[in-house]
Amino acid sequence: MTTPSLPPPAGRDATVDVARGLGIVLVVLGHNPQVLHEPGLLFRAIYAMHMPLFLFLSGLFLPRPEQPLRQVLASRADALLKPFLVVALTVEAVVRLLPPALTGGWQPEPLAESLAGVLRATGATLRWEPLWFLPHLFLVSVLAAVLAARITGAACAALALALLPAGLRIMQAAPAGTAGWPWSLDLLPLSLGFVLLGHAARRLPATLQQRPTHQLLALALACAAGFALLLAGSGGGLDMNRREAADLPRTLLLALAGIGLALLLAALLVRARAQRPWTRLGTASLPILIFHGFSQAFVHYHLLRRTGSPALAALGGFTAGLAVPLLVEALTRRSALLAAALLPLRRVRSRP
Repeated sequence: MTTPSLPPPAGRDATVDVARGLGIVLVVLGHNPQVLHEPGLLFRAIYAMHMPLFLFLSGLFLPRPEQPLRQVLASRADALLKPFLVVALTVEAVVRLLPPALTGGWQPEPLAESLAGVLRATGATLRWEPLWFLPHLFLVSVLAAVLAARITGAACAALALALLPAGLRIMQAAPAGTAGWPWSLDLLPLSLGFVLLGHAARRLPATLQQRPTHQLLALALACAAGFALLLAGSGGGLDMNRREAADLPRTLLLALAGIGLALLLAALLVRARAQRPWTRLGTASLPILIFHGFSQAFVHYHLLRRTGSPALAALGGFTAGLAVPLLVEALTRRSALLAAALLPLRRVRSRP
């Protein structure tokens, strides 16, 4: 017997939104200082799948093949490059206006050096580290849209499966911790592989929604078991920002098992009518990605100083990493100036 699921909002896929919600929670948890300082099993599990999951989900909704390239460029730049530049330049301005005690110890650098770091846009050159993903995703999504308009079906899947190991080899060739190429161009083959794989599997979320609950549960358990077995023999996760990865076949299999597990869990949550909090987080994944880092680190640092409890500091930081960006998003939707600076133009026009 299957339980009817609540219909998703018009124009959205509930399973994908829930999967995004699961993914963004993993991002925040993976950047929690307590998890980062003690890179154990939880750290490796998160880093094995959270970036591949977001790239795969991006591939599910590439622009239509008939959409002109100039429109793809404009819409992607509006959605990704605009908030990147607004936040990165605002951070640089704030560092110059406020004392280091209020900015987490950041010191002003020569203006030319700061602007060069923003333009290079890698995690190692940006003060607001999570921003590196936005210009990189711009490049990946535009190139994927161009390719997907020319190849479909099995050819798209074959290209994706060829790009993934090649891209991982290219990433592993760089020294661990390297800054990488501007806009993380060195990660382009690997990221493009995950996005094109998502495009080739774009009907998968709808297919999962039609499966009986017992089949979803069986598949989820199989994915979880495979993920756990692979993780047990792995020496590390997949940290694309720092160009770190375990051995090639295990890394890719972990990523694919993690993507499958996230989609199956999302489908089960929708089936159980428990999707609402995850959908809320999924639809706010971009502001959470942008704003979670500083708020989580700030709260964790001050809680640890005052309580001496690593567990309490970790929990408080994690909560702040989700709550503060949601507050910023709510304020953005109510402010014409913030909406114009951070939201895509189509959403600004649709504001009440």
